[in-house]
Amino acid sequence: MRSLLACALLASLAPSLSWADGKRDLEDGIAFYENLDTDRAIQRLEAALASNDLGASDRARAYLYLGMVRFEVGNPKGAESAWMSAFELDLRLAAPEGTSPTTLEAMEAARAKAKATPIPGPKPSPTEVQPPPPVAVPPPVEPAKPVEDEGPNWLLWGSIGGGAVAAAVIITVIAVSAGGGGECNGVPGGCLSVSYTISP
Repeated sequence: MRSLLACALLASLAPSLSWADGKRDLEDGIAFYENLDTDRAIQRLEAALASNDLGASDRARAYLYLGMVRFEVGNPKGAESAWMSAFELDLRLAAPEGTSPTTLEAMEAARAKAKATPIPGPKPSPTEVQPPPPVAVPPPVEPAKPVEDEGPNWLLWGSIGGGAVAAAVIITVIAVSAGGGGECNGVPGGCLSVSYTISP
């Protein structure tokens, strides 16, 4: 009975133990790749990437080797995807010594593509979204004031009135002068010559 309980306990712990042993899976996957055991290399490298204990540099190495294995088994698109993931973590990650020129060429193409692809940043939370700027409202236009009737210009009427008074004075002077003695141009009683100008 105790042995059955122990087996059941180990079986329940086995997934969590393997989940936390990504470093060993990475080293095993690299070793299988170097021994040309591509099937087991892919299996162990994918297990390493599924674990939760790999740091960024080890995760980049796992993607790098996974891309190399995929490329060598005839899966160039899968290789490019793995290499892109590796170079997003570490753009300067170097290929191991002894990598074939064909693999190096494909790897460098993926590196250039990863370098040219912007890494999306985190999306702002709804609280960080800035409100739109306020729309500028022009000030209200005041209605035009009606033009008040100011009546006739008093200067004009003053000039006209002044001219009329001057004319009346001159006429009166002429009339008074006409009653005096002497002759003027053969007309008895004399005359008075007055010149004036009326300005409006």
